[in-house]
Amino acid sequence: MTEVSALDELIGRIDTMPEKERVAVTEAAIAITGRPKWKP
Repeated sequence: MTEVSALDELIGRIDTMPEKERVAVTEAAIAITGRPKWKP
């Protein structure tokens, strides 16, 4: 599993996450890709 596919899996579940986790995933996505992949 690549970083990107793991990230896509997290993004797919983001609506079910608590706010704190959602922020962490958003920050990680920006750190890895250099840009947000979706609008929070």
